[in-house]
Amino acid sequence: MEFCQETMKKDFDLVPYDNNFVDPLNLCSGTLLSRDIEKYEKVLVILPGKGKVRAGIFGRQLLMVHSLQTGSAIPFLQRASSKNFGIILLDPNVKIDKSTFVSTKLGYENVQQQWSAVVVNTFPKDKFPNLFILAHSQAGAQIVRCLNNERPEVVSQIKVLCQTDGTSSLHQVTSDSARELLTSPYRSLYCRSTPGSVCLHQAGQMHIPTASEKAYWLSRFGAIKVVWAGTRDHPYSNFTARDVIFDFMLSAQN
Repeated sequence: MEFCQETMKKDFDLVPYDNNFVDPLNLCSGTLLSRDIEKYEKVLVILPGKGKVRAGIFGRQLLMVHSLQTGSAIPFLQRASSKNFGIILLDPNVKIDKSTFVSTKLGYENVQQQWSAVVVNTFPKDKFPNLFILAHSQAGAQIVRCLNNERPEVVSQIKVLCQTDGTSSLHQVTSDSARELLTSPYRSLYCRSTPGSVCLHQAGQMHIPTASEKAYWLSRFGAIKVVWAGTRDHPYSNFTARDVIFDFMLSAQN
């Protein structure tokens, strides 16, 4: 993972977040962001899922067995850089004590602090950028919890929220601005890996819930756009759905 992160730092000019005044507990110490992030009008924010992964990493096994491309956010960073996006990589799994297990509660607290310090408070209010968010697995629920407590003027700057196998639910949302974002088929995209032993779907193919699933999906996610990721592998879904996700972001931008 360290080699992959060093590669991302070098290739995309990313730097660690460092502001002890705003972040006295160093909960943001694992985040990476574009140098001079304040100058960007568009910013891509990426959150990995829960586990032994860090900022910009989706799957350790994929890094070792496949490649840096398949196991990390590098494909997204390549396209984002080509379109003049700034980049922020959050780290829900940061540990201030190496012996501490990152529980679900601590993961939420990490994301809340990082969202507030690294994203919201980094930019001047009169020059707040358009935000494009990709959240994998449990990070979906983590970021939705943040947005539910966020000011409407900040949520309105989020052009797209994409989730890959996200664990969020509308049942946790009470904010009107967050609910508007999460239920918009033009601003929210959900990419689902295929359950079972065989992948029968191509990336981007529309997910049509069965009769028994329909009520569950509508109550949990609303009428947003849901597509198949094109793989059975949970962390691999980010790579297989990469073009679907980024094309959705660009369509929302335009």
